[in-house]
Amino acid sequence: MQNDWQKIWNKREDRFDEIDLNNEESVFMELKRLDGFDLTSGITYKAWMSELERVELKLGGGGQQIFEVGCGSGANLYKFRRNGFEIGGLDYSQKLLDSLKKILKPNDLRELICDEAINLPTEIQYDASISFGVFEYFSSIDYAREVLEKMSKKSRKMIALLEIYDESKREDFFELRRSMQKDYDERYKNLPKQFYPRKFFEDFASEHGFSIEFEPSTLEGYWNNEFVFHCYIRK
Repeated sequence: MQNDWQKIWNKREDRFDEIDLNNEESVFMELKRLDGFDLTSGITYKAWMSELERVELKLGGGGQQIFEVGCGSGANLYKFRRNGFEIGGLDYSQKLLDSLKKILKPNDLRELICDEAINLPTEIQYDASISFGVFEYFSSIDYAREVLEKMSKKSRKMIALLEIYDESKREDFFELRRSMQKDYDERYKNLPKQFYPRKFFEDFASEHGFSIEFEPSTLEGYWNNEFVFHCYIRK
């Protein structure tokens, strides 16, 4: 993907020397900070736990195998592992993956891959493959389609796509961002954001004979909720 997002993620520095690594909340919130949530105020640890509990229920509870595409520093994987899931992940930022490896031991992970999402290897399968706020960074709908195909091959049961930017809310999103930040267009000119119509995912599910379910984002304190949706595709 030809944009400046990867440069941004590779500049992130962890602060593990400033927190208690035996404190689950401190570790989780630091991992989320690394993934860019220091720029979004108001989301508490309690809110994150409630959100991930909802996702876990959709995935079938602990004991499942989960692979995360665009796992970043691994906050979600860290929590899933502590809740009894087998995990694996992929991200294109080696810097973020290096931070993840400071927290999770090698035997905690079935695989950890530094690569573009479109190059996702599919030989090792999981019960579910997930993404959280990742599809917005893809360069095109065609790129997203190829990633979906790979995620389908990676998954035995389900694909969970969390925080997908809604095409029907595009103009409202940019209007709000420009009101919040007057130089928004200049600041983000090489940092594109991809929006998706729900029909894109419906067509993918229909073509493969899968079922599909959409849900609103209800992450407490997250200003972005009104612009995104979650999508669960079941085989």
